[in-house]
Amino acid sequence: MKLKQGRLYTERPAHMTNLYETTADMNVINVLLLPGGSLDSAKIRQVLEKGRTVPVFIDCANTVPDALQTLTRGKTDVILIEAQRQPTETLDAVLKLQVQAPGVPIITLCSPENEHVGIDSLNWGAQQFLVWKNLDGDLLFEALSGCVERRRVQKYEQKQLESERETVQQILECAPVGIVRISRELKVKDANPAFCNLFGLKHEKIANKHICVLVSALTPGQFHEAIAEDNPIEINGYHLGPTPNHQESGLYCDLIIWPVKSTESVVTGFVLIIKDVTDRLKVSQQRDEFITALAHDLKVPLAGAERFLESVLNGSLGEIAPQLADALMTLRRSNKHMLWMVQNLLLTYQEQEGIQLFFMEAMNVKEVVEECLQELKPFASAAKVELASEIDDDLPMILADRIGIRRVLINLTDNAIKASPADSKISLIANRAGSGVCILVKDQGKGIASEVIPTLFKRFWKEPGESKSSSNTGLGLYVCKRIIEAHGGKIRCQSRLGEGASFIINLSATVDFGVDD
Repeated sequence: MKLKQGRLYTERPAHMTNLYETTADMNVINVLLLPGGSLDSAKIRQVLEKGRTVPVFIDCANTVPDALQTLTRGKTDVILIEAQRQPTETLDAVLKLQVQAPGVPIITLCSPENEHVGIDSLNWGAQQFLVWKNLDGDLLFEALSGCVERRRVQKYEQKQLESERETVQQILECAPVGIVRISRELKVKDANPAFCNLFGLKHEKIANKHICVLVSALTPGQFHEAIAEDNPIEINGYHLGPTPNHQESGLYCDLIIWPVKSTESVVTGFVLIIKDVTDRLKVSQQRDEFITALAHDLKVPLAGAERFLESVLNGSLGEIAPQLADALMTLRRSNKHMLWMVQNLLLTYQEQEGIQLFFMEAMNVKEVVEECLQELKPFASAAKVELASEIDDDLPMILADRIGIRRVLINLTDNAIKASPADSKISLIANRAGSGVCILVKDQGKGIASEVIPTLFKRFWKEPGESKSSSNTGLGLYVCKRIIEAHGGKIRCQSRLGEGASFIINLSATVDFGVDD
């Protein structure tokens, strides 16, 4: 602020104000006065040092060297400089004092005739200037206390910022994941201990090293992709090769790369986070191997039991009593259901491993639908549910895996039987849809809530409220979706509570599976 005949003017712009170190506690104001000869220094001392809520102590220096010597004691809060008749002398003094003590604010005192000197002093390091005719102690004190108060706030904010920086630094130091700050040229600027420990690196030797040299499995393209996407990119289960802690299997990590931007939205570098997931993947792999082995071991006896029960029920081994037939039908249904669950587990594992065991051939949709009806009719009869079909005669042949499509239809129809009340009807409808086929499995059960439908085909889905101990694996609809999508088709559900459910499958008559001639 500037004082001119009792009025306050705007001070030097904030961006021109340097940080400085003073007492800045508002318990006392220490002033260094460098008079120029026109003002009465004794009068200034009198009007400032008496009757103030905050004590003001003034050190008077007659020359610039004396003022510089006083500043070395480090007890100065504000410097008052009286403008000399020669502007260069005043500006030279301001410059020297500002260089000696860049943190101490300078106020230039000038007469109305020397106002231009005060203005120029702002460009040489002064924080503000005061122009007056009559000495006004209150306004001068206000200017001094304002400087100290602003510095007090600055010091508080600076301490808060330093505290926050220390907290962030502690978080980075103790973080269990590797964190690296990288320049746009992919040179490492800094990294936390976790990163160095992952790769057996010494912190003092990684600065300005190319990240792709330190971690050879990384490529520049991954960082360029982050720029192109204009968003962080995530890479899960990425193999980074052998490290001191993972010599045999190598290090597997989840990576996050995001670009750091300037205020002008220009990418200036990157932050890379690396999380070691090797042990997690090992456990997951062991679990999958166990499930696969278990499924394989269960499938053989279950398939054998299915063939035996089928032979008994169709009379190949002799007549059986009606009561025994009902019991055997219940047993066969349970055995069949377990066999389907085992097959779903195997198919899910094969899909995870990228194994495609589909045998594509020309398939008659009508034949497959009727086969499924015949297989499931005994189970529908036991549940007192009618199975009906509506199949167009002009359905086109489609290129498909017969076993896979059959598994989908059996799964959907078996679900419909479970969901249907006694004396209801389930319809399997197959129509021509353009150049392809549309297959519909429709029941008259309790229906599915609209908010549940989007989650039906997720892996391990279970009906809301269904206990974790239920026999439902939550893989049936997931497997159906994966099989249909592998055929280039689509599957969806339409339902309302109380109105049953319809599962609709769309398959093309001809599908390009990427097989070269």
